Amino acid sequence: MLIRGYLRASTTEQDALRAKEELKAFGTKFDQRIAGYYIENQSGTKLDRPELNKLIEDSEAGDVLLIEKMDRLTRFPWGEWKTLKARIMAKGLVIVVVDQPMTHAVFSSGEQNSITLALTEFMLDLGAAMARDDYETRHKRQAQGIAKAKAEGKVSRSPTECSLTS
Repeated sequence: MLIRGYLRASTTEQDALRAKEELKAFGTKFDQRIAGYYIENQSGTKLDRPELNKLIEDSEAGDVLLIEKMDRLTRFPWGEWKTLKARIMAKGLVIVVVDQPMTHAVFSSGEQNSITLALTEFMLDLGAAMARDDYETRHKRQAQGIAKAKAEGKVSRSPTECSLTS
């Protein structure tokens, strides 16, 4: 089992390496070493992410895809999340999320029973849905704020001119 850390930030202005030490410390907590890091600055709403694709291609069954939070892996609508998840599962990768203890069982209990696996999959799906909801809520609030500022003469750009990445 190799642990592959995935670090993502939305834009080049953001620091994708920000969570590297947290992933390292997490591995140390379980006496595990992270074999490599896949780092990119791409929106979580894009299915074609070169480093994520490379991580999946480099992996073998039983390897771990380690992320800080689900929103680092996905902010997709449900159908696209299912597509990405199917690629990850077909490769035999195990997704471990630092802030979702249910996903940590691969490091402590070895073989998981079907109930634990089902609950873990549910937690990942729930995390993916919450990440998408957060993305949509932020977009909606941003558009409302821009519209209000525009109506008050504080800004001259339309909401479509100001995009929010994730």
